[in-house]
Amino acid sequence: MSSPRSRRGLMGIVFACLIPLSVQPAFAFPANCNERGASYRSISKTTGVLTLKVSKNDLINWKPLAKKTRVKIDFGDGFKRVKSTGSYTVPKKQKKLRIKVSNKKGQLAVSCTTQKDDNYANFSWNIAANSQTQATGAGIGANSRGRFGLGGNIVSQDYVFVSTSNLAKNRFGQANWSAWASVEGRSYSGGLDGVSVDFVGGFDRLVAPDLLLGMLGGYGRTIVSDSGTPEVTSSPMLGVYIGKNVDNKLIIDGFISVAQPRYDISGTSFNASRLSAGLTFTGQIQRPGLLIEPFLFARGYRELQPSYTAGLAVIPANKALSMSASLGVKVSFTRGLGAGNFVPYASASADFQRQSSTLTADDVLAAPRIAMGLSGTIGQGTLNVDMDFGKTRSDTYDRGFKIGYELNF
Repeated sequence: MSSPRSRRGLMGIVFACLIPLSVQPAFAFPANCNERGASYRSISKTTGVLTLKVSKNDLINWKPLAKKTRVKIDFGDGFKRVKSTGSYTVPKKQKKLRIKVSNKKGQLAVSCTTQKDDNYANFSWNIAANSQTQATGAGIGANSRGRFGLGGNIVSQDYVFVSTSNLAKNRFGQANWSAWASVEGRSYSGGLDGVSVDFVGGFDRLVAPDLLLGMLGGYGRTIVSDSGTPEVTSSPMLGVYIGKNVDNKLIIDGFISVAQPRYDISGTSFNASRLSAGLTFTGQIQRPGLLIEPFLFARGYRELQPSYTAGLAVIPANKALSMSASLGVKVSFTRGLGAGNFVPYASASADFQRQSSTLTADDVLAAPRIAMGLSGTIGQGTLNVDMDFGKTRSDTYDRGFKIGYELNF
């Protein structure tokens, strides 16, 4: 049987192992900001003061976990009241930082990150945003080509496309109104692994023989894994779009959309806001036995994400920006094969992308994308089947197998 002294010693060892997850009462204790994602919790003012040993460029984040919590921080010149939620980058000469709460019932989560190793914001926001933005551009592009009667699809994503653009065309001439819908899917591997599925639909009116205006809506779902941690994103979206036919040789279409993605990461959920825009140029050049279609995509988005708490770590508010462009060409044989008059085609493009975030370093991408497939007539519509391969960010590859069907009815 152990003595009271040995039991007290054992309890002391166990309690010491809990540091730095809690702050001992009655006095301050030092904690080092020397590893990625180090996090601490200050329960109330009765627990004393949290003192952090810091170095240049360490990033300190704090966020109250209870209402009416007042936070005071000593940056080196005495305790001062600060915003309830905030972040702070340590300057060169500072060696320590003290934090306390001034409400007995207050709870405060504090995280300390060495920025050179900062990777905690490596979640799926760029995968989800890229997927929905690309799906929107592909959908309005397919609709414009169908509406203006040029046909063909420049597609590098899995999708199914349905349109009513020919509902009245064969009976009464060109239809004034049209509705369309598309479903697109992708798979990812590398830095992030998973899948995405995006639904996009819209309706538009021809305001002139060569100009259409429309409204669109969509919903995206992304499920990816970062080092085994699942991350789920749901993105409802609304927007407007335009299509312009220039001399039956060039189609220009563009869109502006807003979305409110919801992220579920490690048991934490939060909403963000996203503004996206895109512009597409698609041309057609006829050559003996070939149809050559050069294309240029330019797309971008801005996303604002609030601060949130993952466990004890405080992730500060984030502003994410992305600009991308794709320049390429699709070549199709004009002579079809088989009963469906299937036409083989291939496309190649150069993708350029720059993504920036207030939490992470910029991600710059320059990579090729290739695709090949068949396009032919099935019933009253056009069936497209192709495969493509490329990259969606510098550390993540994306692959697609597309079955697309444009139904004119």
